[in-house]
Amino acid sequence: MKNNGDCTVDLSTSQVVKTKDDIETEGNSYLGQYFSGKLTIDAMIQTMTGLRQSSNQRERSIFECMIANYFEEYKFFNRYPDRQLRLAALLLGSLIKNHLLTHLPLGIALRQVLDASRKPVDSKMYSFGITALEQFTERLKEWPMYCKHILKISHLRVTHSELVSFVEITLAGDTSHSLPANQHNSPVSQPNNEPETMAPPTVIPSGSF
Repeated sequence: MKNNGDCTVDLSTSQVVKTKDDIETEGNSYLGQYFSGKLTIDAMIQTMTGLRQSSNQRERSIFECMIANYFEEYKFFNRYPDRQLRLAALLLGSLIKNHLLTHLPLGIALRQVLDASRKPVDSKMYSFGITALEQFTERLKEWPMYCKHILKISHLRVTHSELVSFVEITLAGDTSHSLPANQHNSPVSQPNNEPETMAPPTVIPSGSF
């Protein structure tokens, strides 16, 4: 369980802790529904897209609360049951894929994925990092330096050689290739549709990695 201001939710058990502020309570409710399986990843991304792009300040605040809480919870992910950890990875990767994070939050998210991917192959966090990374491979062409950091992870070449080959091709400037479908090995369904309105590509803060 983590508390970010008044925003509190235990993602590992999907237990929503009520707070006095209805904004935070609603954000926690969405997260709880997702991690308990009541919301699919498609529905979660659609919901968060709507909140982020809303003209209503209250709804945008709900989105911001959800993101802040997720980032704070990251340090506890290694304690999560496998199913909840995969859901957490799928959510983070999908947030990046669908351009729902920009500027500093995007830098934090990419750093979390990279740090997890550097963990030992038999660790839970390594699986988290790879699952998250596989969700946004189509965006790697935007971040050449990030690709170089990925290629420095030696054990990745042993466990995910096709992913490494894809990153190498991307870094070389060939964007005509795509990762084989079976490379996306998350047991949870993938997002089928990206939101029609996307935020423009963002420069990642220097020193993020």
